Amino acid sequence: MTRASLSALNGEDPGERSRPQCGMCVRPFGRCAGSVRPVQPLSTAAIRRPFHWGIVIVSAPEEGGAIPDVQPDRAVTGDEHGLIALVRHAQDVESFAEEFDWAEAEVIVRLLPDEAPESADRREVYRGKLHTPSGRVTVGDADSEVIHPSHHGWTRVVVTVDADVPEDDLSPDAIRVDLSPGA
Repeated sequence: MTRASLSALNGEDPGERSRPQCGMCVRPFGRCAGSVRPVQPLSTAAIRRPFHWGIVIVSAPEEGGAIPDVQPDRAVTGDEHGLIALVRHAQDVESFAEEFDWAEAEVIVRLLPDEAPESADRREVYRGKLHTPSGRVTVGDADSEVIHPSHHGWTRVVVTVDADVPEDDLSPDAIRVDLSPGA
């Protein structure tokens, strides 16, 4: 079967054949299911540990701690210098009476080549831009931090939680921080 006959079967104008295609089918971008493909991360870090402050800070190392004040009624507080996300506090345990383990939270940080498409299994809690001149961000709290690559100049930041996390749960067990170009 020729490309022209496939186009005719799909109800397309033969003139559309010169338009870019997604590579998953013969239809032009925007007309097939393949036009919303998942974005392959360039780098991913998973941080799972007790957060004794109940917060995660994401900022560029050059910002020298110039981050916004925590707004306890918001899951994430942010500006161009950094963001603070509330997470499960390490002391959020059943009891301190017996031997116990600190409660843990998980932070997934992904460096993406493009902005990730919306997902039915995630709920966005923050969207903003960070000034990242070195192409790096620090992720952590006063106890420990990890340096992760970002985009040079400006980085778009989208913080999401699982869709089943209630909207009034401002300190979730897990968050995902997506870093994409912020031009």
